[in-house]
Amino acid sequence: MTVRAQVLGHVVDVVASKGDVVKAGDVILHIDPEDRKGLLAESVARMKQRKIAYEAARKLRKGGYSSRLSVATAKADLAAVRAQVVRMKRNLDNTTVKAPMAGILNSLPIKAGDYFDKKGAIVGRIVDLSVMVALGQVAERDISGIALGKTSTVRLPNGREYSGEVTFVGSASHALTRTFPVEVSLNIIDGSVREGITAEIKLPMKTVFAHRISPALLTLDGDGKVGVKTVDENNIIQFHRVQVVADAQDGMWLAGLPAKIRIISVGQEFVRVGQKVDVIEGTLDTMIPAPKSGG
Repeated sequence: MTVRAQVLGHVVDVVASKGDVVKAGDVILHIDPEDRKGLLAESVARMKQRKIAYEAARKLRKGGYSSRLSVATAKADLAAVRAQVVRMKRNLDNTTVKAPMAGILNSLPIKAGDYFDKKGAIVGRIVDLSVMVALGQVAERDISGIALGKTSTVRLPNGREYSGEVTFVGSASHALTRTFPVEVSLNIIDGSVREGITAEIKLPMKTVFAHRISPALLTLDGDGKVGVKTVDENNIIQFHRVQVVADAQDGMWLAGLPAKIRIISVGQEFVRVGQKVDVIEGTLDTMIPAPKSGG
């Protein structure tokens, strides 16, 4: 959050220093109040006088000695001076610049003697490191699998990992990269994570039931579709089309197969769908050449 001056004037005292840890309400610096205290006292006295005049006008109106216009005028004068008192009190309070939030005073370019010649001049910048946002980009093929509220993991360069929540998923892609912005919010209790460092975000995707098999077991059907040949409970050859979910070092993850299945590991190119075969079973690591034509 950028802290800004709300009044004009000279800086008479800088209380805080750059890098200080501040709490909400801590004083950062003081601006010369000049004649603001005197003007406020004058306005308060005028407000008391206007209040007396208003009460008198009301009493005279009840006795029939004053018009409704006189009462309305006195009431308006009282309201105007009250607003002036509030405004002057606020300006006097604003000569003491306080931290609007807790955090680290990351910048403070002001020193005693500086002059604020306009409202909204920058005093400094406070960074709250207790709540961080990890920003990332997701490819268009994966963005549909990212959902708000899902728990994610953010890994820092030093190996530390934090759990966070997906709080934003972009609806428009970047014009050049065609990727979508994603934000993960993190609660960092000790404030030990610095702003602007790189990180790796692990985002949860949709859950897909899949099998991991060797790419060597894949084959094509008559239409050129990728799949695997299997043997059912009657030892009849079946063909199942598959969808590649992921390609890992230890195999390919395929969706579209039944939960329990017997895949032909050797000889799949020598049998056809609907053919009955004799099968020798084993694990994928120990499978030996087996399928042969049945009757």
